[in-house]
Amino acid sequence: MAVKPLAVCGGLLGGIAIVAMKRLRRTDSSHVILLSQCVFGWLIVVAPAMHEGFDFPASTWLALLGLSACATAGQLLTTYAYKLVRVTEGSLIGLLTPVLNVAIGALFFAEAMPLRSWGGALIVFSACGFVLVRGSVRDHMPVAPPDLD
Repeated sequence: MAVKPLAVCGGLLGGIAIVAMKRLRRTDSSHVILLSQCVFGWLIVVAPAMHEGFDFPASTWLALLGLSACATAGQLLTTYAYKLVRVTEGSLIGLLTPVLNVAIGALFFAEAMPLRSWGGALIVFSACGFVLVRGSVRDHMPVAPPDLD
């Protein structure tokens, strides 16, 4: 099976985004970070959107507004939460997001979840569990070895 470069790049950029948000939360508010994401996201999609046009029915515009409100609220909450967690925990949450999205799709929308998806989910859950256990063991280790004299 060939490595999918787009998926690898997406994972890499997702990790960079999590670390960047964590760092930005030290100095900036959730609202400023979200505004920055919106402005740069808009700059990326405006050209293709202008090419295709905006001739949607009113119901589609209402659905887009509702979706935008939910996405904005979710992103604000996520950005705010990154100030409260360590980078390790935030990275693990970021890793679990696609797995949970696939699981929700299978549960609520009867989407197929092939064996390969189950295998990938098992790998992600195992990696997250390993990092959590390894981190909790490190948190309880003494800084220096005890003096045996």
